[in-house]
Amino acid sequence: MTHRSHLSNHQNIHIERVYSVEVGSDSRTVVHPHATLVYFSSGEAVIWCGTQFHVKGGDIFAIPEGQAHYVQSTQDGSAWVLSFCTSCMSSEVGRALISICQSPADGLGKLRSLQPALQTPFEQHLIMLQEELQGNAPFRDLAINGHLALLTSYILRASPSPVHPYQQGTSLCAEALAFIHSQALEGISLEDVAAAIHRSVSHTASLVKKETGRTVIEWITYARMATARELLTKTNESIEAIAIRVGFSGTSHFYRVFKKTHSTTPAAWRRAHQHINRPEYFDEEGS
Repeated sequence: MTHRSHLSNHQNIHIERVYSVEVGSDSRTVVHPHATLVYFSSGEAVIWCGTQFHVKGGDIFAIPEGQAHYVQSTQDGSAWVLSFCTSCMSSEVGRALISICQSPADGLGKLRSLQPALQTPFEQHLIMLQEELQGNAPFRDLAINGHLALLTSYILRASPSPVHPYQQGTSLCAEALAFIHSQALEGISLEDVAAAIHRSVSHTASLVKKETGRTVIEWITYARMATARELLTKTNESIEAIAIRVGFSGTSHFYRVFKKTHSTTPAAWRRAHQHINRPEYFDEEGS
């Protein structure tokens, strides 16, 4: 079951305990509009996230926002899943979490291993974080922030995996996503993405759709919306100025796309998020 609890200041964090990790397939790749940290408490699994990752108990797997992934195989795997919205994080801990879960422009998921002596306290903090999210105790926000800070420090101190995906060669799809996320605000098209990875338009469109479940145009829109959310949350720029900055020629078009993507207007998004964007707080955009 997914636990998605609203904090007193209307923020939310998504935490889930998975007692039995399920196997997916390349036709059922999963893509989330938030960054995800997966702590494997027991068992083993093979995860595809641009390339194969072999994970075991004590491993922490960081899945970037928007990165397609699925479980290829598992053996008695159980895990904790912690998700958060990268465009809603501004504190020191928030920036550290974002650095762990880099965007698709920065590549693939990352794997770290906790020392055996740290695995039990790490899981205890996950349990206590879940309890705080479910409860309404005094100083709840302070406790939640404290657990997140400690969890982040454990992850940053964990040993990086000896697996280095880039040494195995970056996939064409990863190259396409990297180009999209670095150039999405420049008015790029499917043709530009195809040229960037030196493939035909039809091949590029088919490749990205097959590996991620989204079209190239959807990815371009997704990247623009991610920047728009961040600007709406963290700046006082006018919506008209933000529309231009994220690659839209007109405000009305930006409004239509934003509302279609988020089921709310840019102004409503700003009202719901900007007033809580303080250094000591953490947000997650649910999906």
